Parts: sequence; C-alpha cells; structure tokens
Amino acid sequence: MNAALVDDRPSSVAADPYETLPVGLLSVDRRLHVRRANAQGRQLLGWGQRAAAPGRRLLDRLSLPDRERLLQAIASPQVARGLSLGEVALGPPGPRGLVVRIDARAQPGVDEVLLACVDVTASNRRTAQAEHEALHDPLTGLPNRAHALQQLEAALAQAGADGERVGVMFVDLDRFKALNDSLGHEAGDRLLFEVAARLRGALGGAGVPARLGGDEFLVVLPCLAQGLDPLALATRVLEAVGRPWRHGGQTVQPAASVGLALCPDDACDAPGLLRAADRALYRAKREGRNAARRFDAGLDGAVTEAPAWVAQLHQALRRNEFCLHYQPQARLADDRLCGLGALLRWQHPQHGLLAPGAFLPLAEQGGLAPRLGTWVLAEAARQWQHWHGTGRAPPRLAVKLSPRQLAQAGLDTLVADTLAAQGMPPQALQLEVSDPALAAADPAAVDTLAALRQAGVGLAVGGFGSGASSLPRLSRLQPQLLCIDRGIVGGLPQERPAHAVVAATVAMARALGSRVLAAGVETPAQRSRLADCGVDEYQGPLLGRPAPAGEVAPGFHL
Repeated sequence: MNAALVDDRPSSVAADPYETLPVGLLSVDRRLHVRRANAQGRQLLGWGQRAAAPGRRLLDRLSLPDRERLLQAIASPQVARGLSLGEVALGPPGPRGLVVRIDARAQPGVDEVLLACVDVTASNRRTAQAEHEALHDPLTGLPNRAHALQQLEAALAQAGADGERVGVMFVDLDRFKALNDSLGHEAGDRLLFEVAARLRGALGGAGVPARLGGDEFLVVLPCLAQGLDPLALATRVLEAVGRPWRHGGQTVQPAASVGLALCPDDACDAPGLLRAADRALYRAKREGRNAARRFDAGLDGAVTEAPAWVAQLHQALRRNEFCLHYQPQARLADDRLCGLGALLRWQHPQHGLLAPGAFLPLAEQGGLAPRLGTWVLAEAARQWQHWHGTGRAPPRLAVKLSPRQLAQAGLDTLVADTLAAQGMPPQALQLEVSDPALAAADPAAVDTLAALRQAGVGLAVGGFGSGASSLPRLSRLQPQLLCIDRGIVGGLPQERPAHAVVAATVAMARALGSRVLAAGVETPAQRSRLADCGVDEYQGPLLGRPAPAGEVAPGFHL
C-alpha cells in the first residue's frame, strides 16, 4: 500500500470513498503503527486533518490492557476473516472520554490490518443514562425500589458465599403527609432530598440507602462488618433524620421510624428479610414512632397474624415444607471437621426460606414445638443414615432441643426408637440444650437427659454465658460440649469482659471433662483469640454457613 500521506495528495483525493467515509479507517501494521488514516480516523485520534499519519503509534492512545488485547487480536489467524475487537477507550491527545468500537480485517496481499472505528461515546452515554434513570429515583438520586432489591439479592448471594451477615432497614418518615400539606409539595420534595443526603451521611460506607416511594426509604446493609451494631446504626440514622431543618424562614422538626432485620438471624432470603423489617417498623410506629426496632419473632410474629401463622405451621408439617440445613463444626487446632449442626428452615410458599427465629416462637405458642422437634430428629437421623451409606457420615450430628421438647414425656424413648429405625449409633447423635433451658428444666427432664447420656447420646449445652447456669446439673450430666454464645464471641478480640467469659468457660469445661465450642465465629482475629484461650472447636460464618445436605456432605471423607 502507498505510504504517501493522504493529506498531501491532490484535492481530487477528497472524493476518495476511503477518505470521505463517516467511519474511521486505519491501516496498521502488526505492531499497531498507523500506515494510513482517513479523515474520520484522524479526527477520532485527535491528529488533525493535515497531520502526518504514517509511522504514528496507535498504542500511544490505548491503555495497557487494551494494547495487549489488540496486539494479540491482530496477530491471530482469525483476523483474516474479520474480527470484532469490541470497545476501546482512547486517551489524549484526542477528545476526553472517547470510546470507539473496532472491527479488524487483514488486508490481502500486504502485511497490514484495516481497522474500522465507530465512535460509540454518545450512544453509550445515552444507554448509561437510560439505565441510571431506570434504577434511580429522579427526586433524590438514590437507588429506586427495583435497584434496591437487586442490591439486596446480590448482597445475600455474596453473604452466602463469604459467610457474612446482611441487614435491611425500613426508614419511614413520621407524619410526613401533614408536613407536606402544611408546607406545600415543593417543600416536601426538598425535605425528601435532604433526608436522602442525611441518610448517606449517617450510613457512610456501612449501608446503601434507597427511596421506595413517597416518604419510604430502604437501607441495605451488605456484609455487616464485625463489631458493627446494626441497632446502633439505626439509632444514628434516626438522629441524622431528626435534626432540625430550615425552610422559608421556618424550622421543621422531621422524625422517622426504623424497622431492622438481619440475615440469617431473622430470615434467609430477600422476601423474608423485608417482611421481618416491615414488621419491626410496624412495631416502632405502634409504640410511639421516632424509634428504631429490631425484628423480634416473639413480638412481631404475633402482631396481627399469629392465628393464621400457627395454622400455616400445621399445614407446613402436612405439606412437608420444612427442611434442614447443616452447619459445619471444626477443631480449632487443625480445622478438621468434627461435626454438623442440624438447623431447621421453613420453605414458605409465599415468603421464601425462613430462619427459625421467624416462626419457632409461634410454634411454641401453638403447641407445635414437640411435633417439629420430632420431625427434626427423624429427618436428621434419616440424613445421617444416607450419608453413612455413601461412606461420608459426619462423626457427630447435633440436634437442638426446645424447652418444650425437653419437658416432653418419653423423650428418651423417642430418641432410642428414632436411632434404631435408622441404624444410627447413639454416639453419632448430640442433643443440644440451651443453658437457660437446662437451668429452668424440671428434675424429670434432667433425669431424662441423664438417661440419654448413659445410653451413649452426646449432650451439648448451648448459649453458654448468655444467662443463668445450673452448675450442679452440669456436674451431673457432664456434657461433651459447652457452646459459648455467639454474643460473647462477637465481643472478641477487643472486649475484655468477653475474653474473661471465654476463659472462665474453658476452665469450667476442663473441670467437667468437657470440650468447648465457640459459636458465631466471623473473623480470623476471633478464631485466633479463641485458640489462645484454649477453645477446642468452632462454628460460624468464618468456617461455613448453614447449607442443604448436598452442599456440606462432601466435606466429610472417612
């Protein structure tokens, strides 16, 4: 190809289609040195209409990743048939922010490649603007409902992979309609804009606020940092929203109510989490407004629908809507898996996967706890037998007993019959009773536990350090495990009282001949401090979140 400059040719060349095409055309060698460029190509590259083209380096306009990508592409055999190189951002000296889409084809008979370049900057900006408008509230600039739900789903998916907690807050302005009517809609819009700015400031990087519509806001708290108190953050949001606001010579005192819910404590999916937060918001308003409330299944689960939910629980048992998830437990010394904890979940047809906190208090109220407990025990034993048949049964399977189940007559017989039905040895089962429940249990229930221990069934005392303990009963039963409450573990490694409780629990366990398991371990720093204190085992997001049986069994190879 003639290397003479296009611009130095006679004026008749102006009619050359190569020169006048509205697409930028660049003839380059395999090192991306430009041999020839038409008018549109020179304009895209910022070289000017009379600038020399031959020998100029296209590389100088590209980022390092794009340089490597383009050099590899034009060196490939596919370029002979034509190859799309996608979009490339061009740097100075041309226009800032210029993005071009490039297609390449080798020139027959010469060692050159023709690049066809189309400016897609404006098109991309229009697309980005349309996407932004579809996902953001036009008044406040915050994400809208659709975007907020996308962010929540993404946060839950990431939390499931990384073992983190996720939270949501409903923030609802109190008596906004009265303010809007008295000040006018323009002032109301200005106040909503101000509230959005205050939410951003109060949350910092801890949460992402969104406007759902009207005076309703949603805050997504993705991957809650260790040591961050979500309720304290909700209080900070209240204080920020409640600062006086000046408008037109008047001082307005805004206020808000906040409902908070956490995953996995209150629900395990977006619909359940939003429902829990909405119930907590309802309670905040019912109790006087200008308040933040954390979801409490014992209070919020029975606000207006307790009878309906109890009926649904009965139906769920008949329809087999319950399932078990299993959380790994490992030795601190070498991270070797030593057991699984069986945790109840409800696959609700409308509200998705519900954690126990969302329905167990209602099950207790409705007298369903013993039936649910019987189902959990039978299902756990059945799953253990299935794993055993494949050679991958866990050394220990832990099942929790509710206070009502602990008081159930014939519990020892129920356990023995369930184990026998599945061929599960007593030593493979560990029953977990909460520390407060053991302290409050009647003597007959303690006798039942003692009989089960005598038969070889393991015993763990859960939630240790969270309430009253019965030392004589611990001494009699000699549980295999004392489980330190996750609330105590959450104070590590900074809080001295938490460290003292852990150290005292370890000392007591050694005196009883028991081992110690720490629940809710979220960070390597917590794990390290627990190991320093002599804790034997741990579970929590750092090791692995509860998961269906098929996702945890491969971790056990006997």
